Amino acid sequence: MVKKAGEDGVEKYVQSEEPFDNIFEAQRSYIYIKLTMSDSVTPPSSQNPEPLPQDVVPVKQFIRWPFSKDPTDDFKKQIALAVESLAKEYYNLFATELQEEQQNREKSEKQRQEAFEERKKEFLYEVNTTGKYHIMKEKMKKTIVRIVKEHFGKQAGEAGVKGIYKDERDHFYS
Repeated sequence: MVKKAGEDGVEKYVQSEEPFDNIFEAQRSYIYIKLTMSDSVTPPSSQNPEPLPQDVVPVKQFIRWPFSKDPTDDFKKQIALAVESLAKEYYNLFATELQEEQQNREKSEKQRQEAFEERKKEFLYEVNTTGKYHIMKEKMKKTIVRIVKEHFGKQAGEAGVKGIYKDERDHFYS
């Protein structure tokens, strides 16, 4: 059998008209041919290695809360961080008004109290509408759940604590 191109250009195996001696098949031998070319057939690979995925896409750094064995210590740390961030937010929101109030001491106590109440309402509205309250609540949720599990788990068992498991009727997860 010999491979030949047909009239339509497709190669096909056909019977050869010339008788060939099957010398190599009968003797079970083979020929090893090594070709060396001056120019390569395929383009040479680059000297620079392919970039790794972490080189192309930055690795996301996860911030983990350093939990201690005592959940109340974690809760105290979270409360301190929350108070600090709320104080910074309050100062950033009302920095000019606070500086003016310190410079002008001519206002009466009643006017200062009214200004304070107005800033308080505006600050609470700002914290609630921007979602900062929700973020703080979600950060503290794990620690609060740990405290509740530790405190009530010893007394009534895990099933006796309301709000530990997600349920639409539980207000703990709302």
